[in-house]
Amino acid sequence: MSSILKIKQHMPSYTSGEKRIAEYIIENKELVISQSSQVVGELTNTSPSSVVRFSKILGYKGFTDLKLQLAKDSQVPEIDSYNEMIHSNDSLESLVQKVSHTNANTFLKTYKLLDYPTIEASIKNLSEANNIFLIGLGGSSIVAQDLYHKLIRINTKCIYNQDFHLLLTSLAYIEKNDTTIAFSYSGETHEAVLAQKYAKERGATTITVTSNPRSAIARYTDHIILIPHEEKELRLGAISSRFSLLAISDLLYLGVAKTNLKGVSEKLKLSRELVKKLSK
Repeated sequence: MSSILKIKQHMPSYTSGEKRIAEYIIENKELVISQSSQVVGELTNTSPSSVVRFSKILGYKGFTDLKLQLAKDSQVPEIDSYNEMIHSNDSLESLVQKVSHTNANTFLKTYKLLDYPTIEASIKNLSEANNIFLIGLGGSSIVAQDLYHKLIRINTKCIYNQDFHLLLTSLAYIEKNDTTIAFSYSGETHEAVLAQKYAKERGATTITVTSNPRSAIARYTDHIILIPHEEKELRLGAISSRFSLLAISDLLYLGVAKTNLKGVSEKLKLSRELVKKLSK
């Protein structure tokens, strides 16, 4: 996972001191590689211990570990940003360029943020679960429904309902060998948090796809899969976040399908043949 993207990902939850350290590293990443925690602490009006603690918040062993990752990332071209909002006088050609650029950029950011051990663990849990409960409300419900359609075509036992009351009724009987997967961009949607909290208390494995690693739902999640966080809500982020969620959804589905490709092929053929009978 890109260290700079990881730093940006946590930005909404930083303290004032952590934010100064984050902004300094983002703006001076080449320089930081050769600096000590004491120097960075002085330049950000914090302290060496704050710099080390900040590194550990990101999941690194310490500041040296963070610098090593920054050095590796410097060898990879950075993804550019495209922050222009749409305007009333935009031509169709301009609109197409903005949307295509933004969506392509979002996909690249999504894949750069991937934490492979987390993805692998999530796929393993989904593959071995007795039942999979899919959770998504509002815009996220589209993603949950899409994954539900894919999974039932390969005969995976999964449960999803757009009516959250009905979903909770099903969730009441969740067991230890079941798995939930919640899609929540903010990680603060009350219904999604409630569902994951209950599933966690029942001993089930919980997976959440979110942009906020310090959100309320994260407290009840075994595996957090991060997607890019869009700070400016008035840009094309509402559309882009959906693409991020779908990208992760597809990745998880393909991971589950990969565990039994021959069987999956036969199941897809069977379901397709049955649906074809509707047109006769």
